[in-house]
Amino acid sequence: MTDSIDRSELQRIHDALAASYDPRTTKDQRQATLDYLTSLKIRPEAPKYGFELANDITQQPFARHFGLSLLETSIRYHWSDHNEEQVATLRNWVLTLAQNIQNSDPSYFRNKVASLWSDIAKREWAATWMDMDDNLVTLWETSDTNKVMVNRVLVLYILETLSEDLCVREETIAMLRQEELGQSLNEIIVPAALFQKHLETRGTAQEVRSTKDGWLARMCEFLSSLAGSYSTEDDMVSACATRTLEALKPTLNWISLEAVIETNIVEHLFQTLAYGNESVQRVSQNRTTDSHLC
Repeated sequence: MTDSIDRSELQRIHDALAASYDPRTTKDQRQATLDYLTSLKIRPEAPKYGFELANDITQQPFARHFGLSLLETSIRYHWSDHNEEQVATLRNWVLTLAQNIQNSDPSYFRNKVASLWSDIAKREWAATWMDMDDNLVTLWETSDTNKVMVNRVLVLYILETLSEDLCVREETIAMLRQEELGQSLNEIIVPAALFQKHLETRGTAQEVRSTKDGWLARMCEFLSSLAGSYSTEDDMVSACATRTLEALKPTLNWISLEAVIETNIVEHLFQTLAYGNESVQRVSQNRTTDSHLC
């Protein structure tokens, strides 16, 4: 999987992708091109080409997105075919893609990277991947001021997806490791003191937590920090607030009342209603009425 890239094969992929989007391509040529691209997804070397395409910011968006689809196929449908070294390589590739996310990247590209992260987490977190929370916190607290917002939206989407798949949708892969993942999610979400109290009566620590704060408090603090900017026309502020609310939604379906009280979630949610951004207000209202807070 980590062998050197065959540049001629990579060029063939480029040419095939270009042809598939070219309106001048004949029907037969397009079918042959699509057959080639489809067959590529099941080849053992597909992931390395996928990473090469996705991580190259000079590529067209459709080429980079196709690269992510190659990684997605390998992770979702051929995970059991990979040995320990290959699993580590796939994880590192997805971490690299997440670290290299740019403000200019389309939202569908960023969301796909977050989905790949979640797909690996459901399979490896708290097993061979013990420092995922450290990785998330590093992204969240980036020193690059130009990337703070885009990184945080990415992290929030990852947390939302994990909580949604495990606690709401009961997605098949997540359910295979329900107890382990559930304990790990609880460990990194709730404040440290509450988690320690939880351990006194039930559950065991997975030792996957990075900091004492926990993501519930971190999300509420972030929502509060954005409050004064809701009335502006800043699309990124609106996107961050909306994504935070979306990430809180599945969490509120399972979080303890003690955690709700300690982190003042209700106050933070109603604070978003006091400002002038209608889209944020609408999402906030939905999150409040959909949850057990009412």
